[in-house]
Amino acid sequence: MVNRSRDVHRTAAPAAWRRCGGGGRHTGYMGMAALGTYPWILDNDSVHAGAGCLAMVRDTAPEAALEVVAPGEPTVSADGIYERFDWPGDVAPVVALPKPGWTLLVQSIGHFLTDTVTVEPLSRSGEVVSLTSNVNLKSAFVVARDGAIRRQFDPYDPDSGGLGFGGSAVGEPLPDESDPRLTSPDETVGLVRGYQLIELLTGIRLSKADVNGTAGRVYRPAPLIPYSH
Repeated sequence: MVNRSRDVHRTAAPAAWRRCGGGGRHTGYMGMAALGTYPWILDNDSVHAGAGCLAMVRDTAPEAALEVVAPGEPTVSADGIYERFDWPGDVAPVVALPKPGWTLLVQSIGHFLTDTVTVEPLSRSGEVVSLTSNVNLKSAFVVARDGAIRRQFDPYDPDSGGLGFGGSAVGEPLPDESDPRLTSPDETVGLVRGYQLIELLTGIRLSKADVNGTAGRVYRPAPLIPYSH
């Protein structure tokens, strides 16, 4: 069991994020400042070029988040981890990076970080916002709070449950899904829309270095959940 009194990392949220009640859940968040365009998302060295996934975990330190996704595994320096090719077929590293008020988790292949078995336990102490995609431009965006998925859909197709889930979208649309600054949800830019929603919900604009980097970070080996459709 994670000792959250010791491991939970609580930092002051940005002032604009606090004013809107946390998480940037209102469309007035950040006024009408432009959202990020994330032009690097499908670069050849991007985790999304290799069908990866990521999760933002609120008010949780990297070590505590990794203990949830890979309990009992050693936490190891992530420097150069993507240059390794000796992973078993059912395992892939989850890399952790602290961000203000959140921890970013990244797995370079599969949809482990958007799967129900992962996001629900991760969100028991608060909130998880996660995103995955594959090489066929299918995607899933998931918001979980207090141990349950509250919203799940494909940013390319908002009526769909998304990659790894199938079926219809889950939950009522988030207020931020109506933000006029969001990129329109067509198949060429749906992943950008997912990143913009992360930006609105967390108050953090992720960079290419945040998502693809490993230097100075830690990881644990975690299950690889391949895409079934």
